[in-house]
Amino acid sequence: MKIMQETTVWTGVEYRQPNHVYLMDGDKAYAYSPWGQGSVQYFQNPLYINRKGRKFVEIKNNRWKFNLNLVVEKEESKKPEGKVWTVIGSKGNQYSVNLSGGYWSCDCPGFGFRRKCRHVDEIAKTLA
Repeated sequence: MKIMQETTVWTGVEYRQPNHVYLMDGDKAYAYSPWGQGSVQYFQNPLYINRKGRKFVEIKNNRWKFNLNLVVEKEESKKPEGKVWTVIGSKGNQYSVNLSGGYWSCDCPGFGFRRKCRHVDEIAKTLA
């Protein structure tokens, strides 16, 4: 696990795009500090970060107090329980929507950040 600070200079956007500080293992983020100033937020599921066009630097000082001893379950051994639907996202990516024990989840980045997404909304609407 490494602490990675995003240093991307975002061009072509009308607002200031946030650069966060992440706890990462390769391209998987397990936690982040919003704008590098907020308290640490841990993701329920690791979030894949596409590094194409983005810049990161490793930070050795853990002033955010990330849990560097976080135990990471390998994805291969993690199988969804309950009902699972495969959904194609707006950019052609394939995501899994899961309903288990009355709780929805999706492996898309939006659900990783906000705990809700349009993929879950679409499936839930078809079941209503």
